[in-house]
Amino acid sequence: MFDLYDEKSGKGEDAITGYGIYKQGILLYIPEVLFRHNDQQNSSYSSNIENFGFRVLYSRLYLSLEKARLDKSSLFKAKISFHWFAIWRIFGLSLNTIIRKNAKRKKLLKGTIKGWKKSFKFRFDSKLNRNEFWRKKMLEETLENK
Repeated sequence: MFDLYDEKSGKGEDAITGYGIYKQGILLYIPEVLFRHNDQQNSSYSSNIENFGFRVLYSRLYLSLEKARLDKSSLFKAKISFHWFAIWRIFGLSLNTIIRKNAKRKKLLKGTIKGWKKSFKFRFDSKLNRNEFWRKKMLEETLENK
């Protein structure tokens, strides 16, 4: 997921992180611990609606494939499911743009289509362990900042 953020294409890390933790075993709920996250007003996502549409669609492919990997289910079915989602999302956004024309809807549709186009070039290696790559990168940045 961090790879997608490194190229400014990521979204949905909280969902896949939570799902990955869930797959590890029993989760405990502690009601005294609370974290509120409201990014509706100053979000980098909402500041560029075209990029937001791109990120939503493009990162959805990674999230679908990562969930399939965690579930030990078919990556092929996850890809088919993603493209089915993409087709219907683009169809819905297209209708919405035709019915209620405005620049914001047009940009969202344009970004979504860009995300879908880029998804055809995405390669997912279910055996690749990116932890080592990011550990090295973190150490490099730590040494640079000293």
